[in-house]
Amino acid sequence: MSTLAFSLVKYGHYATMDHPSLPGLRMTLRGVSPDDIGEWIRRNTERVNLLLRAEMGASGLSQLESIAHARLKPVFEGRWQFGEPAI
Repeated sequence: MSTLAFSLVKYGHYATMDHPSLPGLRMTLRGVSPDDIGEWIRRNTERVNLLLRAEMGASGLSQLESIAHARLKPVFEGRWQFGEPAI
């Protein structure tokens, strides 16, 4: 199970409050079993691959990740706190 899949399952089944930018998602995810979360992700999300030359190395990857985080503000990246229990 990917990190996103695990985070969505935890959010749907264990979070006690909604993220302000995701109205209704928590209740929707409550009806999705862990076995079906991969298919739910494929049906309900879009994927974007960002490619960079190998010559850019770890530094280039780190910079790209920093830019992406700053610009996209991902909800399920890293630690989120919406009534999450310690699992």
